[in-house]
Amino acid sequence: MNVQIYADGQTVYDSRIPWDPRKGPTSVPISEALNKGGTASMTLMPGHPLYDAFVPLKTEITIYRNGKLRWRGRSLIPEDDLYCRRTIPCEGELCFFNDAIQRPYSFSCAASEAFAAVVSGYNAAVEPWKRFSVGEITVDADVKLESNKAEKAYETLRKLVQKYGGYLILDTAEDGSRRINWLAALPYTCNQPIKFGRNLLDYSTESSVTGFVTRLIPYGAEDEDGNRLTLNIDGKDYVENEDAIAICGIVEDSAYYDDVESADLLAVRAKLDLLKAASMPRTLKMSALDLSRQDMTMESFAMGQRIPAESGPHGISGEYDLAALEEDLLDPGSGSVSLTRSADYYRSGTLTGNLSQAAKDDAEAARLEALAQTLARRDQIKKAMEEAAAQAQEMADQAEKNANDYADDAASAAGDAAVEESKSYTDVEVKKTSTSLSTKIETNAGDISTLKQTATSMQSQITNAENDRSTIKQTVGKIETRVSTAEGDITKIQQTATYIEQKVQNNEGDISDLKQTASELEAKVKDNEGNIADLSLRAEEFEVKLSDAEGDISDLSQKVDSITIKVSNGSTKSTISIWANGVQLASQEITLSGLVSFAALKGSGTTEINGSNIVTGIIEALKVALRGEFQIFSGETLSGYLGHIEGSTGDEITTGVGMRSSDNSIYVAVTTGGSIMRAGSASIFVTKNGHATVNGDLYVKGSVIQNADI
Repeated sequence: MNVQIYADGQTVYDSRIPWDPRKGPTSVPISEALNKGGTASMTLMPGHPLYDAFVPLKTEITIYRNGKLRWRGRSLIPEDDLYCRRTIPCEGELCFFNDAIQRPYSFSCAASEAFAAVVSGYNAAVEPWKRFSVGEITVDADVKLESNKAEKAYETLRKLVQKYGGYLILDTAEDGSRRINWLAALPYTCNQPIKFGRNLLDYSTESSVTGFVTRLIPYGAEDEDGNRLTLNIDGKDYVENEDAIAICGIVEDSAYYDDVESADLLAVRAKLDLLKAASMPRTLKMSALDLSRQDMTMESFAMGQRIPAESGPHGISGEYDLAALEEDLLDPGSGSVSLTRSADYYRSGTLTGNLSQAAKDDAEAARLEALAQTLARRDQIKKAMEEAAAQAQEMADQAEKNANDYADDAASAAGDAAVEESKSYTDVEVKKTSTSLSTKIETNAGDISTLKQTATSMQSQITNAENDRSTIKQTVGKIETRVSTAEGDITKIQQTATYIEQKVQNNEGDISDLKQTASELEAKVKDNEGNIADLSLRAEEFEVKLSDAEGDISDLSQKVDSITIKVSNGSTKSTISIWANGVQLASQEITLSGLVSFAALKGSGTTEINGSNIVTGIIEALKVALRGEFQIFSGETLSGYLGHIEGSTGDEITTGVGMRSSDNSIYVAVTTGGSIMRAGSASIFVTKNGHATVNGDLYVKGSVIQNADI
């Protein structure tokens, strides 16, 4: 292992060349954590050539290990002790985002757009060496985040990650520039595992009950008098998690929803947040020896990795996110890593005894999330219709007043001017009966809006000169909306107390449908080429199906106790079924790439299949087809060969099976023409026509038999 440390490109330390340890550094401890800047430090003696070279916040520090960039940051204020030993504290490059201000913002866009806007604003404010390009963004979310105050760009990034999840991972692009990525999950698994009895040095767990709530009191938007909307569910102004209360008791908290104006939406939002609050995060902390320093085939532990970990005594088995890392780059024996698998002390079933608690909560959260979106959309439509009706009534009243005013003033000279001015107004038509109110407003440009209202229904429609149109129909039992363009693009929404259905269609024939009830969510997308995607979600089952016009179909079905994957093309089919106690795989052709290991077999040991190699103990079979030969070993020493062999009778080529020594000087063969045993120049032939030939001396009980004696 070799380590190089540079300050603005000048060498601070290089393990490849002789170095005076009295000048330092003798240790370089670093500390890193997911979504945090991290720290590093080094101590130099007065004789070091760069003792006075470090400028706080300005000197760029780069550390390389085995030729790869291991850490990057900048120096802070140096600290001296009694013996003039100078410690250079450093902060990681993610802290560079503290150098720029994010102006007041209001994001209502895709996650990728908001993230790119923050990074772009930061880059415009700082020097080139501190800039980052935007890398991969796999967090898929509609961002709604705003601030009316300026703040550090680092703080804005922290808010995005805190609200929408994911990881900020820094790496180097192909052009050598530094790049910042926002990833929904860590993408890479380290090939170095942590195993009990091998490199696991210490183990501990840390859990937190901060934020754990079992009863939530929600407050909605304020009315005109400043009073907030509250709940009244059977006399209760709160929602509660009965399952969590049964285990942990009552833990109350409150929440404010300034944008919620209806009680049912307030209840759904509160239930969703309460479900998320039933969480006790748990972190596993392991101290492990980094074996990459002894085995070059193993990768070093690094931030942004998932680490395979296995410890029978601690019940650990699987891949874990590397959440934090501490090590001294100049001390191979130091270092510890903190691993997390998004474990939750409550949701994992440790307290409840219900191992499906997390799956149950996730399904309920998905249902509440969809319901909250639906109710919010309903409230928006209702508010828009109320505003439209009020505006229409106001315009009707104003139109009627104007008409009366114009009639009263028509005889006067001033009235003549008013009549002339009225020619430029839009045409307003109002009809009132004992059971209905109808209004129509039309401009000379061809734009028309109509509203018809009765005691049981309301319908409004807006049309422009290009024949683009939007329609809203509302009864006590249903709300329907429709928006269309002259080109043929259409969206429809139908809503009742028991279901919501949405449809979007373009003029090319592409269609998407979404239908939601309290117990089921169904989605369907179809293009004009006949490709179809179907999704069905229920509390007990999740199913996805894709098909095309040629009859190709893929199907994924997931239940609490099983997962089934099917792919077919009409004539052939492949199926994978997974249960807790088994896996079933069926296909016309199965190809496995890479190393395949079989363990926990009927016999002891394991079997590994890697490409053309099989490593195992005993192979038992009724028939083995061999094309080629067996190589027989004693330990690592080749003993000989067993396999296919060819011979000749002089008239024809014969084939068969044979054994030969490792140096090919001795062999025995049985072919379609006969058999042969040869050692050096001596041999015995037996042909299929009954002839036996001996070449060399023939011994019987120690005496040579001459040709004449036979």
